[in-house]
Amino acid sequence: MEETLLGSNISAHELFAHHLKVRTVGAYDYQSPVDGKVRIGGFYQSGRTGIVVLAAASERGVFLEWTGTAKARWFYVAVLLAGTSLAAMHWRHQLRLRRESEAQLAAREAEFRLLAESSSDVIARFDEAGIREYVSPSSTQILGIEPQRLIGKSVFAGMAEDAEATVRSAAERLQDGSTQEKSLIKHTRPDGEEVWLETALSKLPAREKAVATRVVAITRDVTQHKKKQDELDVLANTDELTKLANRRFFNTRFGEMMQRACRNCTPLSLLMIDADRFKQFNDTYGHAAGDECLRQIGAVVRNCVKRPGDIVARYGGEELAVLLSDTDIQGAWTVAERTRLQVRGLALAHEGNPPAGHVTVSIGLATLPPEASADVTTHALFSEADAALYRVKNAGRNQVVCGEQSYMKTNSGTAS
Repeated sequence: MEETLLGSNISAHELFAHHLKVRTVGAYDYQSPVDGKVRIGGFYQSGRTGIVVLAAASERGVFLEWTGTAKARWFYVAVLLAGTSLAAMHWRHQLRLRRESEAQLAAREAEFRLLAESSSDVIARFDEAGIREYVSPSSTQILGIEPQRLIGKSVFAGMAEDAEATVRSAAERLQDGSTQEKSLIKHTRPDGEEVWLETALSKLPAREKAVATRVVAITRDVTQHKKKQDELDVLANTDELTKLANRRFFNTRFGEMMQRACRNCTPLSLLMIDADRFKQFNDTYGHAAGDECLRQIGAVVRNCVKRPGDIVARYGGEELAVLLSDTDIQGAWTVAERTRLQVRGLALAHEGNPPAGHVTVSIGLATLPPEASADVTTHALFSEADAALYRVKNAGRNQVVCGEQSYMKTNSGTAS
């Protein structure tokens, strides 16, 4: 039979003996007098009637559901803790890498500054927009400007137009993929002194993909080197006797001026000048006198051709050549006739040059008109001027004659 407490006196039970004396509602553990199992009982005693209600459940039954719920919760807590731990470990790892990277960058920056500040060249670093981030102390000596006045400013600030164009061109080539470029510009220091600066531009690798490319510029003063180079160029392109341009320089500039004239649809004139009967002059007065004669003729021609863009050259022997940019046939004729008259005005005795009896020159002239085809070559223009000079010789010398393809005009004056 199932055991029961029905009809039994339970006043001595600990519920009545202890718990209800302390509080009217609560819970406690007890061993069932029926089956001896440990149970958890919840009680409540009505304050009006004094009736006591007791509800009990086995300890195992109570904790079984709680344990199942707790296990699920602890599982999720464990997963969360594990994820949090992994995230924390990853964050600490990234933080360590970042600190190491920053330490390396700081070390490299310190090394860069140490090298830069011990260099006699100006070393500068600037961003993609050309704003300087660092300038070494050498800028004071080379540029005449303290580094702190340059930092934060554009590298193009204060540059002359041609210098800025040169540097911008080099910077654009870097942006297009080149890793290093060089430029040579003229810089005017605050004290007015002009110096030549050679700058090597190098692209720095970006630390991160999102970071814009930066550039390091190493600038040195090459003024003395440039002067020596210019002197060598002058020697290489100058006729030693007359100090005019030599034939090599003339041929180079002839091609360039012809291309520009065709591109811009502007005229270009060529004068071929030859000292009349110069062989007889040498035979009569000697080669030293002949050299002096050529020097004086060269000085006259140079005096008559005053524009910087024009070219006066000793083409060979006693023959001179003149290139007159943006000059039509009338302008070229004026220059040629003035030259002829001034040479005659030197009154250098030349008994072997009748009927004048003094040194004279013959001039052949050819002009490339503005509407000329781009197919016209330097050879064609030269041949026309040379043919005109040949006709002058046959017509009695001491004259100016235009080429057949040019606007024709023949000097009416004859030797006197």
